[in-house]
Amino acid sequence: APQPVQLLLGALVGCEQATATFVAAKMRLPPIRRIEFHVHAERDEWGSLAPPIHAAPPELSRLQRISGTAHVYSDATADQIAAIAEAVKRRCPVASMVIESGCELDVQWVKGEE
Repeated sequence: APQPVQLLLGALVGCEQATATFVAAKMRLPPIRRIEFHVHAERDEWGSLAPPIHAAPPELSRLQRISGTAHVYSDATADQIAAIAEAVKRRCPVASMVIESGCELDVQWVKGEE
């Protein structure tokens, strides 16, 4: 069964893909054929495991960083893909939630080569 963090990453990339498709259409850019995401999350285990368990942990138990790449397959230029990426970061509700939690969201959007 998937782990909870894997489910969160799945929700993030699904939401970003849907948002990117919507944004590209509204910006009148070439359609996105597909996006291949390769992402991973980092967290400080100490926040959830620090003893004593009945006391507040010294660090928040949260993801610290999500990083990776998004390979965008489209006839859009690299500059247009960068504009889509910026719009997605501002408009995707799951990405907004991740960022507001204090997690660094560092996914590099690049033009996919077919």
